[in-house]
Amino acid sequence: MPSITLRTRVSRGGEYDTGIIVSGKNGYYFHANDDQVARGRRLSEIDDDNRTFTCLITKELMEQFFWGEDPLGQNMFINGMPFTVVGIISDEGSTSVADMLGGTPDILIPYTTAMKLNSASEVTSCTVYLTDGVTNDEAKTALENTLDAMFSFEDDVYTITDMSAIEDVMNDMLGMVSTLLAGIASIALIVGGIGIMNMMLTTVTERTTEIGLKKAIGAMPWHIQTQFLVESVLLSVIGGILGVIFGLMLSLILCNAIGAEFVVNYGAIALGVGFSAAVGIIFGWAPARKASRLNPIDALRSV
Repeated sequence: MPSITLRTRVSRGGEYDTGIIVSGKNGYYFHANDDQVARGRRLSEIDDDNRTFTCLITKELMEQFFWGEDPLGQNMFINGMPFTVVGIISDEGSTSVADMLGGTPDILIPYTTAMKLNSASEVTSCTVYLTDGVTNDEAKTALENTLDAMFSFEDDVYTITDMSAIEDVMNDMLGMVSTLLAGIASIALIVGGIGIMNMMLTTVTERTTEIGLKKAIGAMPWHIQTQFLVESVLLSVIGGILGVIFGLMLSLILCNAIGAEFVVNYGAIALGVGFSAAVGIIFGWAPARKASRLNPIDALRSV
């Protein structure tokens, strides 16, 4: 399946938009992606051969340029040329490798017409569909043998990209982003933990008399230590819960802004609150230990 992708201006009446992604396809594309058309007809081999000025548009463009009208059979201008809308692209349609690399198309037209709009005489990108039982490696080897012979075994004249390669690149990018976010989160936790520890050390110093009185009336060291550990954990957990609430609100606003689905990951929330509690325990241990080891006589001298 040859593929031509270009960004151009689309207009109808007084409405226009620039940077619209137009993709040229052939008839076989719709045979391989039978869920691509929500309404209307597909592009066919006849459209390819005759370079017809026909197109399929997304529902977003339909709402933008044909609000309250049926777009089928009506004209719109693509790069100044009149095109007849013959179909609506389905939201659930498949996406080819070429589309993933060039961006999801807003308009589909015959590839021969796209070449004419782009003043191109050659097809520079093709998508290959595999029959059942053929692996990516087998198809890649066959393509390399054919293309090597076609280009007289010259180097760096073509590139073959498969879905597994794209998946590997995406996984590498996600891994890098996850590592970066984990590093930033670790620094934030350490800084927050140091702040909690300093606050608790100040609290121990200010409450020396209270600690001495409790020990004088029979409080054991582990009672004092538990009290200050609980205070430290509560302080960090409350901060973690406030952070979760703020993060959910920000995520909801961003999802609404970009039109993405808002999904709550309860496991991530539990992990975040758990880490907050762990920070409270780790950085609250030293102040709590210091409080539990105070001498009652020394503590009561300030009374």
